[in-house]
This record gives sequence, structure tokens and C-alpha cells, in this order.
Amino acid sequence: MDNYLRDRFRVVGAIAIVVAVITFFVLSFASSKEKYETAIVLKTLNSEIIQALLNSKNDNGIPGDWGWKNNSPSTKVIMRNFFKYLNVSNYCLDFDYGCFPVGGYSSLSGKNIAFNPMQYPSVQLSNGISIAVQAKGNCRKYNSVCALVYVDVNGADKPNVFGKDLFVFTIINNDTYAFVPYNNELSADMLKNDLLYGCNSNSESAMNCAAVISKNNWKIDSEYPW
Repeated sequence: MDNYLRDRFRVVGAIAIVVAVITFFVLSFASSKEKYETAIVLKTLNSEIIQALLNSKNDNGIPGDWGWKNNSPSTKVIMRNFFKYLNVSNYCLDFDYGCFPVGGYSSLSGKNIAFNPMQYPSVQLSNGISIAVQAKGNCRKYNSVCALVYVDVNGADKPNVFGKDLFVFTIINNDTYAFVPYNNELSADMLKNDLLYGCNSNSESAMNCAAVISKNNWKIDSEYPW
């Protein structure tokens, strides 16, 4: 190989390395930006819903007084006492489409999950966030769970992954903080490593991820399984 060809290969190789490095940093920056924005959305929404539930308490009492029914979607209860206090732009009730993706969600490992929040009373807020509420019982006992709240930070848009754009909270029968991340009472280790709901890439559905982000002062750090 003459010097000319050798020099050409060196130049091409150097350019390829530079392109690869630039691509890596661009993708890393984009991912970091997405994580930051997701965490901010969750933090803001958490505060807004806590305030909405405090407003509802003034009119309707604490969540345990709302009239939840066992083995019932409690749609009227949810509409009257929760959705009414949110800035709703679209209602998706009775298996209606539009608030959540028709194709459902996948786990952090990419496995499809036979679950879609659109089976529950749902709304889309004016900021594009979708919320569905799964009633869990009459929740008369103080601090008992009244409902699971599924939050998709970008509505029906992709990626449609538990722990990336879909997060889970709970409404509990409490007069101060009636809205908390799912399994918020667990330790950080349990939240991350649970086989079914742990915030890790091997769990069935990462329902604990909102609690992990909350306990990390509403930040998604480098240890988060994104």
C-alpha cells in the first residue's frame, strides 16, 4: 500500500471516530434532556394534583368519603370528585380511544404488556398528559388505597413504556397528602428490585418508577434503568 492510500485510510478512520464521538454525545445529550423534562413534568403534575385533591376535599371531604364502590369502576365518583378539579381537554370514558395508545405498553426490557389504562375512566389534560383512574375499593380506612392513577406524560405518543412515559400513582384516604407515587412506602431497595413492579429492566411492569424518581428529589439519574 503506497503512502497516498495509507494516508487516505488514516483520514477516513479519523473522520469515522470523530463522527462516532459526536453521535454518542448528541444521543447522550438528547437522552439526558428527555429524562430531565420527564422528571420536571412528574414533579409539576404531582404538585398540581395534590392541590386539586385539597380543593376537592373542601367540597367533598377526604377521598374515603366520596362513595367508592367495591368491584365498580366508580366513574361518577371519579368524574365528580377528581376529574372536575383538573384542567381537562378531552374525556375518554368507557373504553374510548384518544387518551392512551391503542397498542398498549411495554416493559423497560421491551416486552409487550397485556395492559392498557384506557380500560379505566380517563382524561387528557390541556398540557397533553393523560390520566386514567382504576378504583380499588371503598377505602374507608384511613390511608387505605382508593385508586391507582396511571399517568402518561405525553398521552398516546411513543415510547409507551412503563417507567419512561407511563407512571403510576395512588389516591389514598388521607386529608393532607391524598396523592402519592405507587408503593411510595417501600424502601429504595425494594422499589428498585421487586421482580414484578421494580424500577428495573427485568421487572414485569415498572410500576415503582414514580416512587423511585420522587425519592430521588424528582430527578432521573444515571442509575435509572432508561
